[in-house]
Amino acid sequence: MLGRLFRRRTRGPRAEDRVWLTHAARLRGMAREVTALVEAGHSVLVVALAASVADELLEALADEQPARCLSAFERETLRRRLGRAGTLSVALPAALPAEAAETPEVPVDVLVCGRNTSRRADDEILRFAAHAAARVRVAFHLSLEDPLLREAAGSIKPLLERLGASADEPISHPFVSRAVERAQAK
Repeated sequence: MLGRLFRRRTRGPRAEDRVWLTHAARLRGMAREVTALVEAGHSVLVVALAASVADELLEALADEQPARCLSAFERETLRRRLGRAGTLSVALPAALPAEAAETPEVPVDVLVCGRNTSRRADDEILRFAAHAAARVRVAFHLSLEDPLLREAAGSIKPLLERLGASADEPISHPFVSRAVERAQAK
């Protein structure tokens, strides 16, 4: 009884933030990651926050033959593909189904291109992911060129360049995730 009262509650999948120096580097990095995940038999969902970014991602990922799910009318396509191994779908947040059938056998990776200025909008994507699969991993890919990080980029980018950070290597650390959360709170 006490164990139920005091145990930690799980709040769905844990999101990881990856920050790239440029938008172009982010697209290249996401394409490499998607290819590796699809080849490993994962079901991959790439969420773009804007239609123009979705078009760029569809072009960059054309070799993987992604399903295009950019409107509410294509939700059923996304729901069917999400549980199949080795599939790739590119979607806008509006196309994410409210309820998805749970797929315990297939690992699902949700890669989000960007972060919303509102934490609540990102939490909706995390809630979708939590209902979509038992084995799900969510990663938000940001760029220092994104509106959310532009203010911080002025001081961070020169420091990263002095440290020899490569444009094709993301920065990922809990400190980065906390900084993104603070930027969203402003």
